[in-house]
Amino acid sequence: MIFAAPVYGIVNVTAMNYILYCNEFLFPRLGPIEAHITYGLVAVLSMLTRGHVLFTLLGVPFRIADLIVSVGLLPMYYEMFRLQIQLFCRLKKQEKP
Repeated sequence: MIFAAPVYGIVNVTAMNYILYCNEFLFPRLGPIEAHITYGLVAVLSMLTRGHVLFTLLGVPFRIADLIVSVGLLPMYYEMFRLQIQLFCRLKKQEKP
């Protein structure tokens, strides 16, 4: 979960900067609603499974929350970098005379 929280904030800040500088409302593929649903799903499934270990890999126990967050972080990080690159390219275009 410690890797999920920063992505959520960075995507929101990047989207807000996009709105401010480009005068367009951006709909990120994974926004706050999806993040809230994922966090809720992780919490509910963690309570239902009572923290049972699903499997151990190299001595590290993996629970249901670890799997959901690991799979969910891939598209979240992709979206974060995509938005930042898109904003950077748009600002570079606006900067040229």
